[in-house]
Amino acid sequence: MLSDDTGIYIREYQSNSEWDIVSTSSKKPSTSHEAGVYMVLTIRRKPMYVIIAVIFPITMLSILNICVFLLPCESGERSGYAVTVFLAFAVFLTIISSTMPENSEHVAIFSVFLLVQTLSSTLITILALVMIRVVNKDDNVDPVPRCLAVVLLAVTCQCCPKKSTQVHAETPPDIKEENVTWDGRTDETTKTNLTWKETVVLLDKIFFLFFLAVFVLSISIYLAIAASQ
Repeated sequence: MLSDDTGIYIREYQSNSEWDIVSTSSKKPSTSHEAGVYMVLTIRRKPMYVIIAVIFPITMLSILNICVFLLPCESGERSGYAVTVFLAFAVFLTIISSTMPENSEHVAIFSVFLLVQTLSSTLITILALVMIRVVNKDDNVDPVPRCLAVVLLAVTCQCCPKKSTQVHAETPPDIKEENVTWDGRTDETTKTNLTWKETVVLLDKIFFLFFLAVFVLSISIYLAIAASQ
């Protein structure tokens, strides 16, 4: 079998389950006084095994990693869930590092993608632990800052709650009216319209959408670069 006019005879070539021969070429050295031939084989790794054994599980782990913010803090499972997913990423990173060639000049694209997912998992674990601590704060002792509440309501596209008035029927109209918060609670000493539990719920929505966007963007860039090579 001859690939082209300047190619290499690969009549005795046996098909390999891991590599495919893309092209072959040969040429004579122009500067050497000795007889010789340069032969070049271009091979490509078959992707099916890597897709099933590595890429697909890591993609599923990335989706599970984002679902940390769907667990309520009161369940008590959020921190353990986040740490478990992080350890799974660390194991995959170790396996990939041991199978990849030790090269500092050209880093594999998949190693970069896995590193991004591991960093995201680290940040998600830290945020999960912080929010577990925040949700247990006392609203009366340490209320939610007004600026934080306004920012969260704006980012989540919720209208800033306006204070309404409530007048009891048995009291005269000239009695001082009480402030009522957006959820119907009457509290004259409330400094913000959000409790820490409500703040954590809004933060969960923001972080879920943010890390989902990071995952979609990273896997899109990885697939685009891999398809172009």
